[in-house]
Amino acid sequence: MIFDQTPGNVGEYHVELSAQGLANIEKALGTNYAYPQVELLRVH
Repeated sequence: MIFDQTPGNVGEYHVELSAQGLANIEKALGTNYAYPQVELLRVH
C-alpha cells in the first residue's frame, strides 16, 4: 500500500492498492475478505 498524505491537509489520505498488493491480500486472506471498493481500485 502507498499512503500519500496531502501536505497541509492532515487527515486526508490517498490510498493506492497496486495489482500486486491486491494479489497479496487475496493470498493472505483468501477470497472471503470484505473490501467494498476493491473493484474501483483494480487496474483495468
